[in-house]
Formats: sequence, structure tokens, C-alpha cells
Amino acid sequence: MLKKLEEEIGSILGSKIEIDFETKYADASSNFAIKNKLDAKKLCSQINEKEKKFFSRAKELNNYINLFFNYKNIFVEMLKESLEEKEEKKKEKRVIVEYPSVNPNKPWHVGHLRNALIGDVISRIFIRKGYDVQKINYIDDLGLQVAINLFSFLKTKELPSKKFDVWAGEEYVKAYEQYEKSEEAKKEVEEIMKKMEEGNNEISFKARDFAKKCLLAQYETSFNYSIFHNLLVWESDIARAKILEKALELGKEKGIFFEGSGSNKGCLVAKVLGKEKVLVRSNGVATYFAKDVGFHLWKFGIIENVFNYEEFLKQPNGEVLYSTSQHGSKMDFGNAEITINIVGAEQKEEQEAVREVVKSFKKDCELVHVAYEEVRLKEERFSGRKGTWIGYTADELLEEAVKKAYEQIKKRFEMSEEEKQKVAKVIGVGGVKFEILRAAPNKKFVFSWERAINFEGDSFAYVCYSYARAVRIIEKYMQGEGEDILRLNFKDYEPNEQEKNLIKNILLLEKAEEEAFKNFKPNLICEQILKTASSFASFYEKNPVLKAKDEEKNFRIALVFLYSKRIKEMLSVLGIDVVERM
Repeated sequence: MLKKLEEEIGSILGSKIEIDFETKYADASSNFAIKNKLDAKKLCSQINEKEKKFFSRAKELNNYINLFFNYKNIFVEMLKESLEEKEEKKKEKRVIVEYPSVNPNKPWHVGHLRNALIGDVISRIFIRKGYDVQKINYIDDLGLQVAINLFSFLKTKELPSKKFDVWAGEEYVKAYEQYEKSEEAKKEVEEIMKKMEEGNNEISFKARDFAKKCLLAQYETSFNYSIFHNLLVWESDIARAKILEKALELGKEKGIFFEGSGSNKGCLVAKVLGKEKVLVRSNGVATYFAKDVGFHLWKFGIIENVFNYEEFLKQPNGEVLYSTSQHGSKMDFGNAEITINIVGAEQKEEQEAVREVVKSFKKDCELVHVAYEEVRLKEERFSGRKGTWIGYTADELLEEAVKKAYEQIKKRFEMSEEEKQKVAKVIGVGGVKFEILRAAPNKKFVFSWERAINFEGDSFAYVCYSYARAVRIIEKYMQGEGEDILRLNFKDYEPNEQEKNLIKNILLLEKAEEEAFKNFKPNLICEQILKTASSFASFYEKNPVLKAKDEEKNFRIALVFLYSKRIKEMLSVLGIDVVERM
């Protein structure tokens, strides 16, 4: 719809024009005259002389073109768009989105959940835009953390009764303490790591099995939050496929990697931001940076797709989650034109370095680092070694959210026990997701139960309640007159101020999604959803719908219908379900 508005003014002025839809002095404005050193008064006169569908008039102020909507025509057009069958968009560029890449030796805590939710929403937006999206989860099953866990696991006589990732996380805290204090334990862990890296031996098989058990438990959490992937890429498979060796050889051939100088003499380095950055130390040990570069060369198809793939599991959304494997067959993964990494803000410099090196191989590839800040609870950072995540896992967060939602629903609504349980789950899951997503990724974030489960306003529960109210109005109308929404007659009706405000906020949902797409900020969608729900509440409070008469009633029924449809659609972009009745 926004494009149609810009095209209407652009066709009058004979030029492409950008319109700002959030301005104080009008419904919309443009700095077109300022940018092109033209007289805005003359341009406004030109606009006012022409017949227009979506605008009533234009007025100059400070050489800006200020525009005023024809609200009814904009509303009718949005209504038609909402009822049209949408054609599947042509698949454009391939995009890889990597998230959350949690080590396979612990449960997700709220920080991991933030990573996963941001990645999930960005993936959903890119899919809606017509991109060919591959959602990838990188699994570091060769790291020190897994080796320390395996050191403990190999001595365990029977499998734990509790959720495996929770048990593994708790055991890691104990095992790390042993590793830190005992030289004997350190030697044992080092031997385990060596066997894991060599591969194709009993220890490496047990390490993969341990990581797989932990990963399956993590996916129970992931699925409870409706977070899904297309592919698991295991570090052990990357090592087996010799991705790093291929990357280093290719880099040396192209002169991108070379022997360092000064303190880096004897090391293999790359020039990054004007300085030498070490890829391989003088003792032959590759840095994490080198491994990261190698993995990205695979992502962009600079290194050929050497992996085999097999089915890992069938996900609740019906899609298969595939995994790199020693077995299986070739599949079309990797070879992206855009790669988006959801990685903590503390990795900013490292991500910039990887981007610069990868672009030395392929200039037109695009690597985006979506940096997110830590989540704080009680001013404490989460640490796997210290176990400070205990009590703040994503599972515990969800359990507590559903419990709190149930208590609120029991007090507020008359419904069966089965309905209470069902609604509590939707409000609980949605409340946690919305609360986390509403914070800008680059801002530090303190999780708040007061906001997460709050039916009074400024929360998902409030939005969901307003949606259910809108659905109920439409249901009652359909049980009565039941006329097709598009056939409703309101040609002589002019919307009032509350109706105009709601129409504009519904329109701005589209802008919020576009801005979230451009800036990788799902919080912009949350903000506009809240504003739109608030404008619906103001409209509903002052404007009877079912008791209105004739064209006034017809218009309001159609407006309530559009609101319910667009709110549900935007919540689905966030991966959040709704309930039809509360």
C-alpha cells in the first residue's frame, strides 16, 4: 500500500518520490523539493490540480511537501489487499541466517532465546520478501566445553532422568571445577579433545552421541517457542571435510593469506583493517578466526559444497531438519549471496574481520552481523562455568509464564478449564516472545514479568485481548446480517478522528515491517503493533460498532475486520500465535 501512495504522488511530479509517513504537521510529508532544490509551493499546486485517489490535498511548509490522506480510499484499498489471494513471491537471492549456535552441553538460557527469536523473525521477514532462506544452526561439538562434559559423561553409569541438556549443564559446572583444580583432570580432558579432533574413534563417536542427545533436548525448547531450522552444521563434519585446509590453501593461492612479519613472523596472517590478523600460529594451531573464515567461504559457495546430508528429525511444523553427516547424500545447501549472523555485540570486531577477509575472495557477497546485547536478570551475566543460568533457562521462563498467565485468566475470564489451559499457553509463550522481541537487539535488556504478562496494556496479552474482541465483533455480525465484507456499502460515510487514527496505524504496520527488514530490528514491528492495538482501544471506546446504523455500521465492521486480519498477520511475522476468544 505504501508503494501505491508514493507512486501516486510520483506520477504527478514525474519523478520517483520518498514519503515520510510519520510527521507532525500532516498525514505524510516529503523532502523531495529540498533534495532537488525545487519550490515546494509550486509542487503542492501541481499536486492539488490533479485528480488523486489516495490524497485529498498537499500543502507547503518550510519547503516540505505536506500531504493529507483520503482516508476512506486508502482504507478500501487496504481492505481489498487483505482479501486478495497473494501470489507466492519469486525466490530472489539466497540468504543464510545462522542462529542461535548454542554449545551442545547446556540448556538454552534467556540470552540464547533472545538470539534464537531475533534470528527466527529475521528469517520470517526475508521469506515474506521472497528470498530463498536457509536457517542454519552451527553446532560446535569439538570445543573444550563438550570435552569437559564428556570427561564427566564417560564416568556416568546411567542416563539422567531429567532433561538431558539441563543435566549436562549442571554436570559441566562440576566438571569444570575439577578441570580447573586438577592437573590429572586437565590431562584427561586434553586427551579427550585430541581423540575428538582426530575423529573416527570410540571417543569421537561418544562425543557426537553426547552432543546429539543434548541437541535433541535443546530442540524440545526450540519447538515450544515455534523456532525451526533447515540445517545443522557440525564442527566435526567441517573438520572431516577439511574446510579449514581448503580455505587456507585457497587464500595462499590468491595472496590473501601470507606469512606475518615482526611479532607475527612464522604465522599465517591476513590483512584486516590495515593490520595483520593471525589465522595460524607459528606452532601450527589455527585460530578460531581462521575456522570462522573457512565456514563462511562454504556459506558463500567460495569453497564447494563438500558435505553429505541426512535427515536429523521431522519438526512440528512439518519440515525436515537436515544435518551434515559422514553418510547421507548431496543436497543444495550453502552458496548464499547474503549471510546473516545473529551474534553477540562483543563479537563485533571479529565479525567485521571475517567480513573483510571473505569479501577479498568475493566482492559482491554480503555478510551482515546482527549484534544483540546481553539479557540481564538481577544485574548478573549468564555463565556456563558458574551455572548462573540455573533458574533462568528458556524452559523455566516458559513454565513460569504459562503459570502467571493462567492465574490472570482464572481471575478475569469465564471459560472452561480446557480453554483456560489453552489460552494460558498462548499468552505465556507469546508474552515471553513479545517481551524479548520488543527490545532493540543492540540494547541491553532486563526481562520484566510486569510487562510480559500484563492484560492492562503495552503487552502481548493486551494485544491478544484486543484481537479476540475484534474477532468476537465480526462473529456476532456474521451470525446476524452476515454480509460479505467487500460488499458492505459506506460510499457516503466519512471516517471520524478515531477511525482515521486506526486506519493510519494499520497502514504503518506495513512500514514497520519494511523498516524491520532494512534495519534487522524486529522491535519496530512490536512497537507498531502496540500503537495499533492502542488506537483500536480508543476507537472501540468511543465508537459503537454493532449498535451503529447503516453506513456507519458497515464502515466500522469492515474496519474491525481489517484490524483483526492485519494484527494476526503481523504477530505471525513475529512467530506468535493468537487466541480467537478470551
